Amino acid sequence: MTQTYPDIAVFDLDYTIWPTYADTNISPPISYDEKNKHLVDTYGYTVGLFPDVIRIFEDLQKHDVTIVTASRTWAPEIAADMVAKFGLNKYIKGSEWGERSKKGHIKDLLKKLGYKNGDGLKIVLFDDEGRNKEVRTMGVDFVYLDSSHGVTWKDYQDYLNGKVK
Repeated sequence: MTQTYPDIAVFDLDYTIWPTYADTNISPPISYDEKNKHLVDTYGYTVGLFPDVIRIFEDLQKHDVTIVTASRTWAPEIAADMVAKFGLNKYIKGSEWGERSKKGHIKDLLKKLGYKNGDGLKIVLFDDEGRNKEVRTMGVDFVYLDSSHGVTWKDYQDYLNGKVK
């Protein structure tokens, strides 16, 4: 089966790449526990990435796909700290965060990446909130995820193999 890679893969953060809300559940300062591969906040709350995130990011990077994030977080500084401490900055080429629609996030990400619009680009959004399927009106593929396990290798492979749009 031939896999079709997007030009740009957009990932939500909360309950898509990690199992928590950055803006309500995390209390800075945050440290990274190298041994256990998770973050620890000031109260000892721990959070790790969903298991397949790094594998997916590495595969996308190997296939020259631009990886970006879009999140409705009220605490972008905490999200940025989490992304950095998880070492995700080496994969992510841009982020748009704030309390607005994913359509707005994606439009602004395209501008930041130097595109006038998304015409001709194959773009996908991986997200755990069904309301964000509105991005389909922009020609963006939408992969709806189960928030209990975030993005999985199976979700990703199903998308690449044309089983999800």
